[in-house]
Amino acid sequence: MASQDLMTEGDNNLMTPSVGSLGHPEFCRRPCIFFAAGSCNNYISCGYCHCEHEKRVTHLDRRNRELLHSMAALDRLELLLPLLKQRLESKGLREVAGELLQTLQEALQELRATSEQDRPEDSEELAPKSQTSRVKSDVRKLPCISILGWAVRASPVYLSGLPGDSADNQDGLGGDQALKSPFSQAAYQRVTDALNQLRAGMSTAILTDDVLRIMI
Repeated sequence: MASQDLMTEGDNNLMTPSVGSLGHPEFCRRPCIFFAAGSCNNYISCGYCHCEHEKRVTHLDRRNRELLHSMAALDRLELLLPLLKQRLESKGLREVAGELLQTLQEALQELRATSEQDRPEDSEELAPKSQTSRVKSDVRKLPCISILGWAVRASPVYLSGLPGDSADNQDGLGGDQALKSPFSQAAYQRVTDALNQLRAGMSTAILTDDVLRIMI
C-alpha cells in the first residue's frame, strides 16, 4: 500500500497516522469522522482510523446482531472462525495472521473443553440453518477486525486498550455484557497480544521510518 494512503496534506499534525489507523485496512478502527471533515484534535492519539477507506465500513443489521448475541460463545466462535480465515485468505493476510489464528484455535479448544460442563441444561439449540446462512453471508462482507470482535467478545470491534473502545458497541443490546469475553483471562490476553503484534507488523510494513519513529 502506498504511504500516501496514510497521510493528507496540510497541518503537519494531520500527517501522522493515528493509533486507530494501525492495521489498516482490515484491522484498523472505523474511520475518524473529525479527520474526514478536515481536522482531528486528537492527532496521533486518536483511537479511530485516519486512513482512506475505499468503501464505507460494513455493519451487521439488528437481526444478525441479535442472532450472534443469542448464540452460545462456543457456537459463535465455531461459526465465525472459519469466516475469519476465509476473509484473511481473500485479502492475502492468512500467512501474516498465522499466530493470531493459532491463538484463536487454542482458545477454541479451551472453550470446547469447558463449555459442555458450563452449558445450562435448558440452553437454546443452534439457530436454524437458514438464519446461520444469512448471518454467514453478511459476516463475509465485514472487515477482519469486526469478525474477530464478534467472535471474541460478541461486539463489533476488538481492539483492546484504545481510546473509545466501548463506543463501538453498535449492537444496542448493552455495553458491558456485549464486551465480556467467553475466554479465560489468560486466553484473552494471548489473543490480544497476537492481535497487537499483527497490527504493529502490518503498519511497520507500510509506514515510512520517520512516521514510525514518531508513533513509537
